[in-house]
Amino acid sequence: MAERKIMNNIIFLTDFGISDPYIGVMKGIIKSINPIAEFIDLTNNVLPQNIIQAQYILETSYRYFPKNSIFLAVIDPTVGSDRKIILVETEDYKFLAPDNGLLTPIIKNEKCCITSIQNNKYFLDNISNTFHGRDIFAPASAYLSKGISSKLMGENLTKDSVVYLDFKPQYANNIIHGNIIHIDKFGNCISNISKNEKILRSSIQIKIADLILNKIHNTYADVKLNTCLAYWGSTDRIELSINSGNFAQYYNISINQEVILGNE
Repeated sequence: MAERKIMNNIIFLTDFGISDPYIGVMKGIIKSINPIAEFIDLTNNVLPQNIIQAQYILETSYRYFPKNSIFLAVIDPTVGSDRKIILVETEDYKFLAPDNGLLTPIIKNEKCCITSIQNNKYFLDNISNTFHGRDIFAPASAYLSKGISSKLMGENLTKDSVVYLDFKPQYANNIIHGNIIHIDKFGNCISNISKNEKILRSSIQIKIADLILNKIHNTYADVKLNTCLAYWGSTDRIELSINSGNFAQYYNISINQEVILGNE
């Protein structure tokens, strides 16, 4: 990780949306500093201030990107406060984000170095209290993409000095209490209950809102059109769906909705 690498791919993960100029301005700043930088939008439509959703999207996506990419993850409800901005460097990637728990799965599961980004030489001259994405994150990521060492940008941090945000299912009497952590555009509801949870496979019962399902299916076509189902999704988590329908809309499901798994 001490080797200096040119990392031209900058991957955006934000809650800024696409109707305002925020993302465009950030990309303009990066291009001004590093004209050969390339951008990929993982998504800029994270629900406002929803760190849990952003954490899930990043955790399940980053390994599919080219090595030596920089992930610019700006979901920052406490922007302008004394929260730190951190850079997490693994063998293959760099992650720049507020120190608010968004990078918890990366820090816990990867061998990494952590830096508190502090050197204003790599920021814009005038720092606003409300748009650090423009004034700090964008220029810092641009300089990183040019190969500037993190040692010049701030101080090393230990793993026990950053914020963690774990949103794991809870166990009680062979019952798993989980939550919906993401709803995609089709209305499919993705939970935080993964395949490695200790779930009894026989006679399983899934409860959400007023609905009870008694089987985990493999795919949508296992049930008739407009029929509800639970299944292991592409990220190996329990998902709830309606075949060719919108589950979240029909059952009025929102992120953080409880999901309960157990025996009948």
